[in-house]
Amino acid sequence: MCFGYFGLALILALVIFLPWRNNYFCSDDWPAFLRNMHLSWQEIPGWFTGLRSGSYRPLHDVFVALCWSRFGLNPLGYRLVSIILYVLVSANVGMLAYLITGDKRVGTLSTVLFSVFAPHAEPVLWLAATNELLAGLFALICITSFVIFRRTGHIVWLVAAGLGCLLELTSKETTLLLPLMIFVYDVLFFEPTRDKRPNWRFVLPSLSIFLLWLVFLIFRIPLGSAYTSAVQFTIPRLAMNFAYYMLIGVFAIPNDYAFLASLRLWQTLPALPVVILISSTVTITVTSWLWFRGRSGLISEQCKKSLLFSLVWTILALGPVIFIVSERSVFLSSVGSVLMLSILFVGAWDVAKRRSKRMEQTVAIVIVLYIALNVCVLGYRSAWFGQSAKTSKAVLMQLDDQIQRLPTGTAILLVNLPDHLGYTFTFRNTFPSATRVLEYDLDIKTVLDTDFIGLSPRQQENYVNQLKRASNAVVFWYRDGRLVPGGN
Repeated sequence: MCFGYFGLALILALVIFLPWRNNYFCSDDWPAFLRNMHLSWQEIPGWFTGLRSGSYRPLHDVFVALCWSRFGLNPLGYRLVSIILYVLVSANVGMLAYLITGDKRVGTLSTVLFSVFAPHAEPVLWLAATNELLAGLFALICITSFVIFRRTGHIVWLVAAGLGCLLELTSKETTLLLPLMIFVYDVLFFEPTRDKRPNWRFVLPSLSIFLLWLVFLIFRIPLGSAYTSAVQFTIPRLAMNFAYYMLIGVFAIPNDYAFLASLRLWQTLPALPVVILISSTVTITVTSWLWFRGRSGLISEQCKKSLLFSLVWTILALGPVIFIVSERSVFLSSVGSVLMLSILFVGAWDVAKRRSKRMEQTVAIVIVLYIALNVCVLGYRSAWFGQSAKTSKAVLMQLDDQIQRLPTGTAILLVNLPDHLGYTFTFRNTFPSATRVLEYDLDIKTVLDTDFIGLSPRQQENYVNQLKRASNAVVFWYRDGRLVPGGN
């Protein structure tokens, strides 16, 4: 069964992401390279005992270091590895769906839906976000191994669950609450005895993973987080962020339409989000209505418990990131969202079959429509990542050509570079890390287009001239895809 899910996920991932296999590096990719390009096996144990660059993601740092040692600046290797990781995650989502529901159709639909889920371009096509792939893979290994252990009693699966727990926690901080899913599973599904009396042997496996998690928290929490000072803990912010995650993670709205700053985009190009929002709302409403109409008798108790399990997963995965807005942060919670939607769709289809042939066909059509919508949005978002990569590579190639004519140690000021394109990070945090990775013996600073927000063209010129005089820098303006010396 697992191999079937893997094969299905592989085909879908290759169709969607292979066209972008040569995407160049952008934004936070360069600090990740700089931090990990000089791999020292003696230093790696220390990566697991403290923060690096303000965050605790040692397993991802090891991943980047190993990829760098093998691929260097060849993007193809990184993209293929990311696709393989994504396929493994998608297949494990299908396996988990099958394990908790006992329904192969839910497993298959979960694999398909997760493989084409609208907000998943960023973790696959942006190296800096591949920590989501690692975190998702090991979180799923933890819970699926624990489920198999409960069913077989083989200790090797409990060990695998414990190892998966540690690896997910060292991949990204946003997994901090997901180990609790083992207790959620036990409460919902597992019945150790028929007489309902306390059974301490039953508690010991989950307790061992809980203690492992607790020890990690005691070690991890005092280290702090780079996000603490940037997060605003307010009720309005909570409501807005929840709406954001619902829009991109359930209703399939493209990420670049999900910000208040995108109101102008809604006015100029409204067709895409309006069609998607209407279609996804109709799909979810119709299937939800049918599912709840058939909850008495037609929907199994197992599916009801599985739906609750999926809801709790979504909440626990969103908990650590609910005050942060980013496309990649929906990745872990989308495991729960996909499980819920798949259970809902299959249940609605079963109810429709009992009603009439026409209703059955209608449900089949809206399910296919929802999958197609996600395929379209995922392709749309992937195209933006492709554009971002293309722009990054073009500018760096032009820069390389220009600096050949400049003396060593020259100060360079790059002006008006795009911070992001369609909310895909492009030059944010690129310099000075890229300067050191590419071994340019120059002092390169940047003024991004977002630094000019609220400034008139005259004010922009004055601002740049002040920086030029202060640093005695050679200025290049980014205009119409070109680096123009002095802005002329």
